[in-house]
Amino acid sequence: MCGVVVCNIAIMKRFLPLLILPLLIWVACEDAENEADSQLCTSEVEAMNAASEALENAEGVAEIAAAILTACESIDETIQCMSESSLFTQEDVDEMQASYDEICGG
Repeated sequence: MCGVVVCNIAIMKRFLPLLILPLLIWVACEDAENEADSQLCTSEVEAMNAASEALENAEGVAEIAAAILTACESIDETIQCMSESSLFTQEDVDEMQASYDEICGG
C-alpha cells in the first residue's frame, strides 16, 4: 500500500491537532493567569507590603527616610494600578490615595 515513512507521516498528521491543542490551552491559561495578576495588582501590593514592613523595622533617621521614600513609591504604583484595573472601585482608589497623602504628604 504505502511505504513505512509515508504511512507514519499520514498517521502523525491525524494526531497533530491532539498534540497542539494541550499546548494552546496551556499558553492561553498562562496568559489568563498573568492578566488576572495584573488586574489584581498583585506585584504592586506585594511591593507595598514589603515597603511597609521595611518601614516598621527601620532604625535611624537615614534608614527611616529611605523606607518612607520606598513606601511612597510603592503606594503610588499601587494607586496607579488600581486606577487602571476594573476590579477596584473609585472608593478603593480614594482610600489608598488618602493613605498616600497621610504618609507622603500628598
